[in-house]
Amino acid sequence: MARDFKPIADITEQPMSKWQRLQALPFFKNAKVVAMTPLPGGLNHVVHKVTTDQGTVVTRQSLGQANPFSELRIQKALAALDLSANVLDSNEDTAVIEYLEGDHPTPSFWHATTLEIFAKQLRRVHEYQPKDEVSTLTLASYIKQCVITDGLTAVEQRLVAQALTALTPLYDMPLDKGLCHHDLNPLNIIVRGDHIWLIDWESVALSDVYFDLASFVVEQRLSTQQQQLFITSYFNYSGIQIKPLKLSLMQLAYTLVCWCWYIQQDNKHPVIAQRSKWFYQKLTKLTQQRLV
Repeated sequence: MARDFKPIADITEQPMSKWQRLQALPFFKNAKVVAMTPLPGGLNHVVHKVTTDQGTVVTRQSLGQANPFSELRIQKALAALDLSANVLDSNEDTAVIEYLEGDHPTPSFWHATTLEIFAKQLRRVHEYQPKDEVSTLTLASYIKQCVITDGLTAVEQRLVAQALTALTPLYDMPLDKGLCHHDLNPLNIIVRGDHIWLIDWESVALSDVYFDLASFVVEQRLSTQQQQLFITSYFNYSGIQIKPLKLSLMQLAYTLVCWCWYIQQDNKHPVIAQRSKWFYQKLTKLTQQRLV
């Protein structure tokens, strides 16, 4: 990804404590910073590409919360399997991460070959057995925690109620447990040639692998043909039987959770407003399909 560097002075106009903690990391005691430039990141982090005299890295500084060290340990372990970027250093709120040269995928990137490659990579993640304790995400509790009704219009409240009703059969379906990423949007995927990596493991937990499958299908806006290629590749590789109804319901669950999350954020932010609108339209479409 070609990006223009900004002078360090432009970046360090932040609270000195943050900059000092970055400089205090052992990694930067042995590496001289040459240039920094912002990278797109989540709403909970400030992310920079940092060029040093010893190579290029990514720094991720958390906003108002500590780094979950279990997340970083899992990322480091997955990096050893060439599934993610390596974690080089970290403290309570900042991580120094290997810089992976590449791009974020667009819908046109996904075809039979790349979908098969990603399906195999994702299955390897799902099958990974963490050595450290990892949190478990219970779907029913998670949805209940995320869904809101306060402040919604009557039309929105009715939509949420219909979506929740449509999701009822999902809670009785057997769990297909695995280590899940939970946020497979394009900014959390790096591609270069035919190699694909996952980054930003902030939401990693043990849960149902169908949530990840739904997240990928929804976030990458796969066509019906692309979705079929991806799902077929994933289940051919895993040897598990495809459950079409479960995948359909999990897409609805993922979309509902995302929309409820976005409408609780600052809707003056253009990206938030855009994604909130898109997820609302997607939620309406998926809910109507289940009501037919």
